[in-house]
Amino acid sequence: MSERAAITATLKWCRAAGRDRAVLYAALPQTVVAAHRFGLRLRHRPRVIVAAQGLMVHDEGSSLRRRVMAAGLRRALSDDACLVAAVSQFTVTANADAVGAHIDPDRVHVLGNVAYGVGDAPWATPAPSDRSREDVVGILARLSPEKGVDVAIRALATDASATVLEVGGDGPQRVALEALARELGVAHRVRFLGWISDPLPLLARWRALAIPSHTEGLPLALIEAAWAGCPVVASAVGGLPEAAAAAGGITLVEAGDHLALADALRTCRDSPSPDPSAFGWGRFRDRVGVLLTSALP
Repeated sequence: MSERAAITATLKWCRAAGRDRAVLYAALPQTVVAAHRFGLRLRHRPRVIVAAQGLMVHDEGSSLRRRVMAAGLRRALSDDACLVAAVSQFTVTANADAVGAHIDPDRVHVLGNVAYGVGDAPWATPAPSDRSREDVVGILARLSPEKGVDVAIRALATDASATVLEVGGDGPQRVALEALARELGVAHRVRFLGWISDPLPLLARWRALAIPSHTEGLPLALIEAAWAGCPVVASAVGGLPEAAAAAGGITLVEAGDHLALADALRTCRDSPSPDPSAFGWGRFRDRVGVLLTSALP
């Protein structure tokens, strides 16, 4: 059952059973709109927790569809019955601005993010510590335009050293990125690893993690790098400046500037890694607890 169908069924059941209170969690934009619309029919409005993940209104689809979705999100996000949870303040602001919604700051809960299975999270395994003798920097990302992997390849091409770039991830840009590496004469120094299920061994031997994205909320790769003790060089976009202020160990550069990225990667050899306690499971759990307490009728 889809998220939207589950929420619709829940609200219909509440009405049929005479239950007049509900707390709903919605992540997909169409689900947020559905929860708000059906919630209007209950005698006591439900609390809707909206998980703002990235931009909720995308460019795909017809202009009419985007306008309808934006109008629905504007009504939902502006409603006092709505609580907004997000990985960064940037994500909240970007979504509100995109649809013209007014979100009272008291309804916003910035939870941060955690990477399951690392650090102090449940089922965590200790991060290995095995820096490679080879000079290797890496990326963990979906190979799509917004991740800026092409910027990292261009940065590598300006570096005459033997530094190797390893790219963990897959996506629609892989063929184009492989072609770019060949065109720039660095194909022998760029390794495309495909999808990585366990990134910690890679992070443990990389000299630095690059996050050259054009937009970000708070990427899991950053959190995994913190727990693996790997320094980070990242674009100053989205929630990354917030993370840098909270955890340190993150060198920020202008998005799209491959020369600045190359320089930062060269000079971060002795830089500290981000403080993993900024992304601790206990802190995240406490923030979720405050959110749920606020939502309970």
